[in-house]
Amino acid sequence: MSSHPPKFLLLSGSLRADSCSRRVAVEAGRILASYGAEVKLYDAAGLPLFSQDIDPQSNDKVVELRNLTRWCEGMVWISPEVHGNYSAAFKNQIDWMPLTEGALRPTQGKTCAVMQVEAGSQSFNTVNNLRVLGRWLRMVVVPNQSSIPRAYTEFLEDGTMKEGPLRSRVVDVVDELFRYTLLLRDQQPFLLQRYSERTAKAAAKNLDDTRTPAAPEVLRALKDLIIIDVRSEKEVAAAKGGRPVEGSFHVPLNVDNDPQTVHQTTAQEFYAKLVDGGIDLPSGGGVRASPPL
Repeated sequence: MSSHPPKFLLLSGSLRADSCSRRVAVEAGRILASYGAEVKLYDAAGLPLFSQDIDPQSNDKVVELRNLTRWCEGMVWISPEVHGNYSAAFKNQIDWMPLTEGALRPTQGKTCAVMQVEAGSQSFNTVNNLRVLGRWLRMVVVPNQSSIPRAYTEFLEDGTMKEGPLRSRVVDVVDELFRYTLLLRDQQPFLLQRYSERTAKAAAKNLDDTRTPAAPEVLRALKDLIIIDVRSEKEVAAAKGGRPVEGSFHVPLNVDNDPQTVHQTTAQEFYAKLVDGGIDLPSGGGVRASPPL
């Protein structure tokens, strides 16, 4: 179990130096730091508008953001609500976060807390949409959230939040994020496993194994050799892979001529095809083959 302080990245959705979303981010950072966490607040000023024409390694602000994304174990997202949604400045930061970097997924399985500030009445549009972003980045967004109406009235002269129910909700959110992060940060190897990728890797390995020719001494040592040609009728007719080996059994792997990308033949289905093809596979072990037609 990890014993180092949890590491959090804070993102604010405003470029204004004295913005309310930035003040809330700093307040969240203070709370996390009081729990013993390591906290870093990213300054999005100077981050270029996202473009695939820009090499990410060519811009210092992009490099900084991506390094922090890899470094952290959890994030706090705070955005002002602009026309009923998160700000362009906030979304631009997310756009620069890659879903994948080779075999690495910088955000998957990490925790995230979402908050918003408004100049007017309370709304939950932004936090709801931030949750969608978090899900898209395959993050674990904690259940609690905070929405601060008339945010400009909630700060003292030194920039800290006034005591009251709105600050208490911020503490609730940050506290929940801290605990979720402690629970999940050591589970990354488990959380990052995906069935589709495991099966794809296994299929690729099997394909590589079958491409490796058997050593001549291995072939010479085989007794009662049975050769099974699993190509489709069309592939055999086109001599794809060469002419059929004399004495081989033609048992197409595909079911109903559907390629493996459409239907992956199961072991049970291929067993039945082998039996139909004249190859007797008794349950007691061993293989007996009827003469090929």
